[in-house]
Amino acid sequence: MDMDIVESGRDALGPYATADASLWGDDRCIYRVRGLGVRVVSDAAPGPAPAP
Repeated sequence: MDMDIVESGRDALGPYATADASLWGDDRCIYRVRGLGVRVVSDAAPGPAPAP
């Protein structure tokens, strides 16, 4: 798997990062994603309820 962080920062909801990533198997790209995002939140942070 290859992953490149393309943006990171902090906004009103907290720290975040976005990346582009590729998953390889037998020297062949089998999955690619652009704009993959992750956000760090605490348990106490207000926000929308998780989807059922």
